[in-house]
Amino acid sequence: MTPIDSTDLVISSKDLIKSRNHYINYVYSEEEKSKLTNTLDIGKVISLSFESTLSQNRNENYRFLASVSAIIVQNCIITLAPVKTKLNFTVERHYCVRNSVLNSKITIPNILKEEVEYLEKTLDVNEVIFEALSLEIPDYPRRKNAQFKGISVTQNGLKPLEEPEDNPFSALKDLIS
Repeated sequence: MTPIDSTDLVISSKDLIKSRNHYINYVYSEEEKSKLTNTLDIGKVISLSFESTLSQNRNENYRFLASVSAIIVQNCIITLAPVKTKLNFTVERHYCVRNSVLNSKITIPNILKEEVEYLEKTLDVNEVIFEALSLEIPDYPRRKNAQFKGISVTQNGLKPLEEPEDNPFSALKDLIS
């Protein structure tokens, strides 16, 4: 469930019947970006927009195609410094209005190669974009040239464990050089 409740981005099945193609160009407001920032638990959503089409192929099958652009800020997993990430990706989904198409053994060329979802009364475009965005956000953002130097956990007065210089793999290293 998306944190943003925007009725502008909900297409009803009745509206789908009226037109074969639906075009949506949307730029998220500051309030919507703030809600997304909290829900996604990231530093900040600086910008988020998309251009999409929902077009009817045949037999009440629909193809949703969107081009999404976002700029987000996350903390680097090594330095905890802010990392700005620019995301540009496409989202493609296939829908059918009749549930019988999914259950039948009739082969519809090209559309059944993709995952087809049943479209009930409405399609919440915002929910589709939110799902795709949450999958595209890097799990482990790293600042450029940030390197993990390791940590040492010991009791007071004890010397930390050190990597022995002579280990079984050092002979292999000498062979490679």
